[in-house]
Amino acid sequence: MAHAGVSIFADLPELETERLLLRKMRLEDARAVFAYASDPEVTRYVLWRTLRSCNISGLTVRSYQHLDKGKYKVIGLLESKLPTRPYHAEWGSVGEGDRNERYRPFTNIETKIPGMFAVLYIGFAVWNVIEAMY
Repeated sequence: MAHAGVSIFADLPELETERLLLRKMRLEDARAVFAYASDPEVTRYVLWRTLRSCNISGLTVRSYQHLDKGKYKVIGLLESKLPTRPYHAEWGSVGEGDRNERYRPFTNIETKIPGMFAVLYIGFAVWNVIEAMY
């Protein structure tokens, strides 16, 4: 499979309307990221801290650029140690993402998983605080 170590988002097209441009992040976007991520009114509703330096936003953009590639290298490495390769088999069975009738990213359940982990994380944090009090 050609997928090992390659982001499934590698060949996303740019989508542009009169008011919106959707594309992969670029290092040049660091100032725009800093503009919103340094605003305490914005960051009070998200899981990251308010940025205090444009350099940090540049590192954040670079991190996002490399995150998918690294994630799939790890998955490929782990699978190479297993007697079977279920992830690669699944990816192959859906046409490696090229056929929309077989694969649609970010299904309804996939979009809810980060929220479920956030609830668990907060629950464990509250549990630890309560347990430490007694």
